[in-house]
Amino acid sequence: MIRHTFFDVGGVLREASVRSLFEELKKRHPNLDENRYRAFMWDSRTLTDPNGTIERLLNTEFGDLGFRAEELMGLFRARPRYERVWEEIAKELRRRERPVGILSDQSAEGAEFLRFEYGLPFLFDPVIFSSDRNVRLTKEDRRIFDLARDRVGIEAADLLMIDDNPRVVDVARGAGWKTIHYTDHESLRRELVSYGLL
Repeated sequence: MIRHTFFDVGGVLREASVRSLFEELKKRHPNLDENRYRAFMWDSRTLTDPNGTIERLLNTEFGDLGFRAEELMGLFRARPRYERVWEEIAKELRRRERPVGILSDQSAEGAEFLRFEYGLPFLFDPVIFSSDRNVRLTKEDRRIFDLARDRVGIEAADLLMIDDNPRVVDVARGAGWKTIHYTDHESLRRELVSYGLL
């Protein structure tokens, strides 16, 4: 029985995935190299440094990308929420007294924005970002799933992770969690119904 459901943010709750931000940046910077961009976005320092490293990395070893931290964060802040997932799924789970949390790879800069501008702690508990000082792990490391399990005090078999990244889904499954690979609102709703959550 699922006792706690965790959502990823980018690509599940918000339209701010690594891919969507690349597409926006590519319009402004036609010569932007996708492989180099992905190396920056998935650099473990970007996702696990609690002091924030985006500006420093873009001013040094990733300076060749050609965009600045302010531009990237402006695009990140402007991306919309997936309202149907927030309103029809996450809030509905809460109304049914089914606990929901956040487990997401996020830079310190992005985590601060999401916590305070979106008010995540009012709907989700716990809110765990890879760059949190007491975390500093990405979702490609199963230890972050063990940490989340310990934080809620529930066996892994009773936890559910919803993520749009198939690699992360595999890691969560390897940690003993139930998983849903998010592709769209309708299929997510069907799968949550099949788990008896909606």
